[in-house]
Amino acid sequence: MKETIFGSEGLAEMPYKGALGIQGLKPWTWAGSDQTTNTKFAVDGAFSDNLAEADKKKDQSFIESITENKFQNQIAAGVESARSCMLARKAAETGRIVTWEEIEADKEEYKLGLDLRKYV
Repeated sequence: MKETIFGSEGLAEMPYKGALGIQGLKPWTWAGSDQTTNTKFAVDGAFSDNLAEADKKKDQSFIESITENKFQNQIAAGVESARSCMLARKAAETGRIVTWEEIEADKEEYKLGLDLRKYV
């Protein structure tokens, strides 16, 4: 399993296990990458590969954002992501191109049936 991002000058590959790198006009491989090709995914979250430090780094970044007064506001990115999902879902359901204006005018509501009081 891996994430691949395609760009105008090449692509970046970030596997759970294996070499992290860029292929294209400016190739690059992270020196700290595990060069093995075994891509077994740890379902239990016990990673010993490229994700081994992910939670620690996320926690560290979050704490630094507070202690250094560098608030990380992700609201705009979250709204854009949610709206993109709504647009894609509506296009898939209707089998046609859907516009932003159509999504904004849509009065459809989703009732998830979640009792949020259970999580307090």
